[in-house]
Amino acid sequence: MYGSFMETGRLLIEIKSWDVSLYVGLSPDAMPAEDRFQGGLLYSRGIDIKGFVLAPKTHRTKQVRIWVSPVGPEVVFGHDGRDDVGGFYKHLDPSGGAGFQANLYLPRASFESAIFSLGTIWRYVQIWVDDDQADLSPVTGFSFSADIHDNLVSWASEL
Repeated sequence: MYGSFMETGRLLIEIKSWDVSLYVGLSPDAMPAEDRFQGGLLYSRGIDIKGFVLAPKTHRTKQVRIWVSPVGPEVVFGHDGRDDVGGFYKHLDPSGGAGFQANLYLPRASFESAIFSLGTIWRYVQIWVDDDQADLSPVTGFSFSADIHDNLVSWASEL
């Protein structure tokens, strides 16, 4: 029933490690003025998560790297804005093994509570994708949790 996320449209990932990244530097001259912080800084922060796929079974144990970026209210979603909450990428590592990468957008107001929850209770992330045929699939939703929801236990433990 849950052979691939092409059929189910989702993955269940166990979080193995995470880190918060912060970069502050001078903006390059080519960067548009409206994208600079305080006139001349390049400033970025995010959450770097490493984990592996638990389900679907066809991708079990594949490594996943997830970058969570905080976005402000200037980023619009829905009818007049973005039609995704991130992107899901398939790529090959140098040794030839398949792996995955995702970029997820989190409301800036939730960023600090997400960091706290990752440090205290969250152990899993579910990612819903629109299509896995291309190298890049739009992410239509994601959720973090402390446990595997009861209705997903059999899917996550399929042999």
